[in-house]
Amino acid sequence: MRGYAYASYLVPANGGSSNPVNIIGTAVTTTSVNLRYDPSSGSTILAVLAKGTTVQIGDRIQNGYRQVVANGKIGWIFDDYLAPVGGEGPGHFAATAAVNLREQPNTGSKVITVVPAGAVVADYDLVLSNGFRSVEYKGKTGWISNAYLN
Repeated sequence: MRGYAYASYLVPANGGSSNPVNIIGTAVTTTSVNLRYDPSSGSTILAVLAKGTTVQIGDRIQNGYRQVVANGKIGWIFDDYLAPVGGEGPGHFAATAAVNLREQPNTGSKVITVVPAGAVVADYDLVLSNGFRSVEYKGKTGWISNAYLN
C-alpha cells in the first residue's frame, strides 16, 4: 500500500541517524556517560549510561564522539569514555590511515615514526589524553590520535 505523510511527522527508522551503524566491536563505558543524539556536547541526551555498560561500537567518529548502539538505541558517546570490553590492556587497534606516532598527545609534538594504514598497535593502559591514545608499535611507544584507530 502506498501513501503520503507530512515529513515533519516522520523520523528515520534507525533512531535518527542518516546512516546505519557499521558495528566493528564492543566497548565498555569507563564512567557514567551521556548517550547523545548527535556528536556534540550540546546535543539531546537520549540516555545516561552507567559505568561498565557494554555498547556496540561503530566505525564513525566525529568531533571526538563515536557512534554506538546502547540498549537498542543509536547514539553518540565521547570516545575518551570507552574502553575495550574487560577494561584491561592491552587493547589492540588498527590504524585506519597512515598516522603519526608522536612523543606527546598533541599534533605539535615530535613525530617518532609513521604507522602505516592497517598496522596494529597495542594500548597497555587504555587511557586517552587530549583525544590521543598511548600505544606501542614495533617496540616504540608514543601517542596516536584516537580518530585514526579502530
